[in-house]
Amino acid sequence: MISLANVLGSSVFGDGEGTNIVLNAHGDVVPPGLGWSVEPYGGEIIDGKMYGRGVAVSKSDIAAYTYAVLALKQVKINQQLHGKVDLAFTFDEETRRARAEMAAGSRGY
Repeated sequence: MISLANVLGSSVFGDGEGTNIVLNAHGDVVPPGLGWSVEPYGGEIIDGKMYGRGVAVSKSDIAAYTYAVLALKQVKINQQLHGKVDLAFTFDEETRRARAEMAAGSRGY
């Protein structure tokens, strides 16, 4: 399995002196185990359905959270919003959760 780094980012709206929202998702999966009829990491589509490790977990959260923050920035309502949105994406939650929590905690999340 490939080891990846955690991603922590923050977007400030207005003066930043308001509510701070943290959106968290993890992007890793446990090892696949035995018994697969498709390549576990292949993302194979059969009859309109995708099969593989991670197709129904937090990967969609990562995309949705990221695009939500981008949409807030693009609609130019920055002056009406006051606060921060922090994105905390961890990639060792399934196997080394302590590292993910430590990385987030060290930044005040």
